Amino acid sequence: MKFLYRVDEVAEILSMSKRSVYYLLDQGELEGHNDSPGKRGLRVTGESILRYVERYKIRVEGISDEAFHRPVRVRKVISKGVE
Repeated sequence: MKFLYRVDEVAEILSMSKRSVYYLLDQGELEGHNDSPGKRGLRVTGESILRYVERYKIRVEGISDEAFHRPVRVRKVISKGVE
């Protein structure tokens, strides 16, 4: 993981819009760093991204870890021709 990320990279990582990332920065949910204010230098710390993900991680009841590793059964689809 990198130390600093551009806003568009954070948006892609978190599957949200850039506007949402700016909102999270404004609310203090993510930490930013800008070495050249007024220019396009705003970066989000990788550590704050990890903390954000951990803070909102949930465990879905009734789904075990094995459920994600079971082989998928494939149904055979039989199509009937039109006569």
